[in-house]
Amino acid sequence: MRRNLLLLAVATVAVAAMMLDGSSGAAISGAAASTSAYGRHGARDGHGNRRHGDGGNRHGQGDRQHGDKDGHGDPQQPVCLIVGHGSYSTLQAAQDAATSGDTLTVKGTCSGVTTISKNLKVVGQSNSAFGTATLDGRDSNSTVVSIDLGVAVAISDLTITGARGGGFGIYNSGSLTLTNSIVTDNRDIQGGGGISNAGSLTVTHSTITQNASRSSGGGLSNSGSATLIDSTVSNNGGRSSGGGISSSGSLALANSTVTGNTAGDMFGGGIFASGSVTISHSTVGGNTTGEDGGGIYLMDGSLALTDSTVSGNTAGRDGGGILIYHGGSATLTNSTVTGNRAATVFEGYGGGIFIDGGSLTHTNSTVNGNTPDNIFP
Repeated sequence: MRRNLLLLAVATVAVAAMMLDGSSGAAISGAAASTSAYGRHGARDGHGNRRHGDGGNRHGQGDRQHGDKDGHGDPQQPVCLIVGHGSYSTLQAAQDAATSGDTLTVKGTCSGVTTISKNLKVVGQSNSAFGTATLDGRDSNSTVVSIDLGVAVAISDLTITGARGGGFGIYNSGSLTLTNSIVTDNRDIQGGGGISNAGSLTVTHSTITQNASRSSGGGLSNSGSATLIDSTVSNNGGRSSGGGISSSGSLALANSTVTGNTAGDMFGGGIFASGSVTISHSTVGGNTTGEDGGGIYLMDGSLALTDSTVSGNTAGRDGGGILIYHGGSATLTNSTVTGNRAATVFEGYGGGIFIDGGSLTHTNSTVNGNTPDNIFP
C-alpha cells in the first residue's frame, strides 16, 4: 500500500513539473541528465548563462539606443541629434537643409565629415542624456569640418576630433569664430593637424590640444589671419616646424598659453612664424624642438611680445627661448625670457634669444637665467 502511494506521489510531482515547465518529458529528462553530469555548478552555470543572456539583451538594447549596429556592443555610431528646421543625424544633412543665418544645435556624438557652405551658427549642447557634444571624423581620411570661402560660421561648445591622414579637425577658408570648444586628436600628413586656416579665424576660450602633423603646425597652421583670446595650444606635435602653431600670415595671441608642444626635426617647438606675430599677456612655455627656436622661431617676420613670458623652452641647437632669423624683427616690452635652454643635442647658443640676421629691441624686459647664455651674439 505504501509503495503504491509513493509511486502515485512521484507521478503527480512529475506531471506538475511538466505542466509548469511547459515542455515535454524528454526535455525534463535532458535537464536532469545535464544536472547529473555537471553537478550543481553546471546547473547554476546554466541558469547563470540565461541570466547573463538576458543582461546581454538588455545591454544590447541599450547599445542600440546609442546607435550600435547589432545590439551586442559592437561600436558603429554613437547617438546624434542635430536640430535646425528639423531633426537630423548628421551635420551635413542639417546644413544642407538649413537656410543662411540658421542655428544648428548638436547633441551627442555626430560622426562623419561636413562642408559648410552657408552662414551658420553651430552650437553644441552637452547633457547627461547625450553626453558631450562632439563632431567626430571617426578616423576618416578627410577634414571633420570644412568652411567654404566667403562663408561666416560661428562654432561653440563643441569637441572636434577624429581626422586622420589627409584631413584636419577644421579647415577654414571663410570666416570662423570658435568659442568654448576643444579641437583634439586630429592627425594629418600636410600641416595643421588641429586647424588649418586660410581665412579669418578667431578662437576664444578654447583649447587646441593633442593634435599632430607630419608636416608643420601640429595644433594650428595659419596662412590667413588668426587671433587666439583666452585660449590654450598644448601638447601638439609637428614633425618639421611649429609644433604648436605654424604661421605665415597674421597671428595674434592675447591672454593665451602655448605649452608642451614639440617640433621634431626642425624649428619652433611652440611657434614657427614667417609673418607678423603679436603676443600680449600670454605665456609660451615648456615647448621643445630638435633644432632651433624652442619657444618661438621667427623667420622674415615681425614679433611684438608685450607683458608676456617665454620660459622653460628647449632647443636641440640654438635659441632655447626665441630665435630671430634672416630679417626677422622682434620687439619685447615688459616681458620676460627666462629658464630656457639651448644646445641640448648639438653645440649651440642663445639659451634665451639667438639672433641670426635679425634684430631685437627690448624695453623694460628681462632676459636671464637661460642656458648656456642669455642673448647671442
